[in-house]
Amino acid sequence: LSPAHMKSELFTVSDETLVIRDPKDATCVRVVDVQSGKELGKPIHHAVEIAAVVLENGARGLNTHLAIIDKNRDLYLLQPRRSKPTMEKLATMVQGVEWHDSAHMLTALMDGKLSVWFYPSACFLDRDVLPLTRFDKVNTDLGSSPSLADFTNNFATIRRADGASITLALPAYPTLLHRL
Repeated sequence: LSPAHMKSELFTVSDETLVIRDPKDATCVRVVDVQSGKELGKPIHHAVEIAAVVLENGARGLNTHLAIIDKNRDLYLLQPRRSKPTMEKLATMVQGVEWHDSAHMLTALMDGKLSVWFYPSACFLDRDVLPLTRFDKVNTDLGSSPSLADFTNNFATIRRADGASITLALPAYPTLLHRL
């Protein structure tokens, strides 16, 4: 692993877990336990080259979730510390993704809008319920290539290509429910 191959989109770390895209096989991610330094299970393979990986911030143990964006800009969710993790597709044409800083919520930029999943794990339980947990905020003022900068409380901060920051307010109730 050379520093030339290390890009922030290709590895992610939380308190317990390190996930890194394999430098030799772009369709594979490796999951490592931070405390022991040992790889957890077998590498996780995907059919398409992986463009970005993002671990959930506050989760612990088996409840840790990983968001993967592939080269087709499809967003997948999985639980990397499980013995047999399954990948579930959440969305298409995703530009960027960010986990909430303290709650189990995920936000993504896609097709000029901001989408928030208030309970993204619903994809593992019932695919029919998943659209009910999603909130879309359409904003045409995002510019040509926006990126997510922060997702905290009920605000998402987006950085436009010209450097300007846009803060969008989101419904507060889901964040409050996660705190219970």
